[in-house]
Amino acid sequence: MRKLMIICCILAYGIAHGQGYNHQWLLGSYNFLQDPKGRLLFDQNSYSLMNEYRKMPFKGTQGNISDRNGNLLMSSNGYWIANAINDTMMNGSGINPGGITSNWPYGLPLEQNNVFLPSPNDSNKFILIHHSATEFSPTFFPALNLYYSLIDLTYDSGLGSVVSKNNIALQDTLNWGIGACRHANGKDWWITMIKDSSSIIYTILIDS
Repeated sequence: MRKLMIICCILAYGIAHGQGYNHQWLLGSYNFLQDPKGRLLFDQNSYSLMNEYRKMPFKGTQGNISDRNGNLLMSSNGYWIANAINDTMMNGSGINPGGITSNWPYGLPLEQNNVFLPSPNDSNKFILIHHSATEFSPTFFPALNLYYSLIDLTYDSGLGSVVSKNNIALQDTLNWGIGACRHANGKDWWITMIKDSSSIIYTILIDS
């Protein structure tokens, strides 16, 4: 499983290594700061795995992003947003209201449930696309809202602040998991979500 995960990370990194946004991947599900966790670091030819002690664990929902030079900027486990020094970002608590979120304070157990994207027109701003679920089960209990939250790194001495949180982009009975793809213009982003028990695919365009 670990080898498969590393291969997937390298493939994703191969697409975006020139930007550095995927230079670092945070790992580890242990709950507390004193429990060891991990970090994968990538360069153009190899990767390295390091141990670290970090406040944020990941139970299934995992997202983080670096700047163009590969420096870690922020992360989220679906319950809160951490800044570059792994502390709670200003206004970074209380994401994904309702659903199962309050029952999982150490991170949502759902896969592919958030993604950080750089703003198309401002290098200091980022967008977190995220959602929860009505109940946790391997096969049922869909998400009802797809949210987006806006982060501005000009606040808190460059560590950032969530300036707009839990905005609803889409409401329906939705399957778990968010797809994101860069637009052909190299700047904007496409987001996809699948309607639960349906062949309908929603697409959302994020532009300047």
